[in-house]
Amino acid sequence: MGTGFHPEFTGRQNIYLNASLMGLEQSEIRSKESEIIDFAELGEFIDRPIRTYSSGMVVRLAFSIATSVDPDILIVDEALSVGDQYFQKKCVDRMMTFKERGKNIIFCSHSMFMVNMLCSRALWIDHGRIREQGIATHVAASYENYSREKTVHQQETVSSVEIAGVSQLPARITSILLNGQKEAIRMHYRENLEITIEYEISDNRSFWVAAGIRRNDDLVCHAVSMSRDFKRPLSGKGPGRVTLTYTALPLLHGEYDIVGFILDDTELHCYHKLQSVPISIIPPEKWNAEMGILDLDHEWTIG
Repeated sequence: MGTGFHPEFTGRQNIYLNASLMGLEQSEIRSKESEIIDFAELGEFIDRPIRTYSSGMVVRLAFSIATSVDPDILIVDEALSVGDQYFQKKCVDRMMTFKERGKNIIFCSHSMFMVNMLCSRALWIDHGRIREQGIATHVAASYENYSREKTVHQQETVSSVEIAGVSQLPARITSILLNGQKEAIRMHYRENLEITIEYEISDNRSFWVAAGIRRNDDLVCHAVSMSRDFKRPLSGKGPGRVTLTYTALPLLHGEYDIVGFILDDTELHCYHKLQSVPISIIPPEKWNAEMGILDLDHEWTIG
């Protein structure tokens, strides 16, 4: 949008120039002129050269022209972030009208909220190359995961590599199974998650087992120790296992892992911790107007 604007022409003159480039006759432009000016809300600036406009004013005029000529294909690049909240709402309403009428919209944005709201399919382009394409909610989730991973320091995964000296610890976790598997798993949210922590105790001692769910940006979503539900710690020597079950796990889409802990009976000292393989929670195919980390049970009432 805005291609073909002449900086020395006024906003009104650029309406005729830009709409002409889109294939409209002069008579058609005249019939739409008032509608375009009213929507752009540029006031007296409409008769001033657009070189005096701010970038936001230019985009407002371009969006007004592009959507007023009723195109079959509309290409929008981050235009819905310009202007005040009132103007942004006008832009969104017009875009939704286009969508309801079955028009083709190519929408370029870093706002995953807008992508999910407007688009059924998405294309993720990274440095000029296609990184992923498909259902919009799935591609948006992948992009959000990628963005989170860029903001944190990536550490080596220790889930499958035995650190020197670990075998000599008095208590250690030997493996973490997710729904019975040692391999990475994919889940839909609200599915059950069963975490089995297998451990080895080298001598008779009392201990607790704990586990935490961690997102791939190191955000701890939930962590719990067995001490919450049991009065006495575990004790004994040799191998053992405990299972922690989340029924209808309420986490929304994203990449997660489990961190298991073996703690002493005071829970102040950690003998060993181990990170599991990744868990991918798949978003629904249709955006369901929820954001954040959790799909919390809720109920709306009116009045």
